[in-house]
Amino acid sequence: MVRTGGRSARVVSNVLSAAVHELTRSGYDSFRVDAVASAAGVNKTSVYRRWPNKLALVAAALRARPVMAEAPPDEGTLRGDLVLALDRAGAYCASIQFRDTAGLLRTSEPEVEALLLELRREFYDKQSVVVGQAIKRGELPAGTDAHFILDVLFTQVVALTLRAKQRLSQQTLGQLVELVVSGAEHGGARRPV
Repeated sequence: MVRTGGRSARVVSNVLSAAVHELTRSGYDSFRVDAVASAAGVNKTSVYRRWPNKLALVAAALRARPVMAEAPPDEGTLRGDLVLALDRAGAYCASIQFRDTAGLLRTSEPEVEALLLELRREFYDKQSVVVGQAIKRGELPAGTDAHFILDVLFTQVVALTLRAKQRLSQQTLGQLVELVVSGAEHGGARRPV
């Protein structure tokens, strides 16, 4: 049984932080668990006790990022919730932590590609609550595909943020949201039947 408080929580935090640093330094292909253990000040067996291989460790480190852990916004309107969610994601994408690891995750390893797809699905699953609430409030028609809306918006925010190398303005985020939500209100994001 893995303890979750006190020293154990510090060890987990240190290992996950060291894993992100190692991923940034070496990329996935050259990622070494022993380097992570050394940087975290723990024995390699302590790492393997919690994460059986490097993919599991990298996955845990990426899931621990704030953007993955934050609860979806609940400001009371779809547009407000989406702008806030996109602003949070944009802040993360403009951060050094994201830029340091984003390019390094590009690898031809099928296991990493599968992990990235899984993380994106998990993120969209969590954020889809915002779209579900909008459907209940009557802001969007029933059958609206939450993942489609989120994918269009978040993909654009990531791409534009990386190109600009800074966070997008509230005005730009609002325009993106308005464009997508206006189309969705008229059935442009319904799931195929």
